[in-house]
Amino acid sequence: MRRLIAFVSRLPCCLLKRGALGIGLGFCMVWGVLADDIVVSEQTFSCILDWPRIRGTYIKNADPEKLQAAMRIFRDNVSDIEYPVGTILQLIPAEAMVKHPRGTFAKTNDWEFFALDVSAAGTKITDRGENVLEVFDMDASAAGSKMNDQPRGVT
Repeated sequence: MRRLIAFVSRLPCCLLKRGALGIGLGFCMVWGVLADDIVVSEQTFSCILDWPRIRGTYIKNADPEKLQAAMRIFRDNVSDIEYPVGTILQLIPAEAMVKHPRGTFAKTNDWEFFALDVSAAGTKITDRGENVLEVFDMDASAAGSKMNDQPRGVT
């Protein structure tokens, strides 16, 4: 009976240790994912003319090694390799896309899209997320249909 009592009294202690270990491990995994995430603000979008340019697209990454990897992926059209987290691709000043860690924006393969208002005073983010691309598509479609409605020869 004494052994049974000793066993039962140790059981909660053992379970607590394993539970704490499991919680600690889970916290470390979540913290590791969050550590890879990036913070994007209006200051992130400096003058694109200062960024490297490949075939008309400006590329930026705060980490020089990740920037070189992103430039190689873009330049060489490398398939089946994801861009490094933190990579920014910007074709025109008013639109940009930023690569986030896996699972952040599942709908767009972890790319966050930005609509930007650029002026001499600086850059303002007017919209962001994975649905911003749909807004760009709608704007382009509307512009295209308006152009098609104009009579020929009118400028």
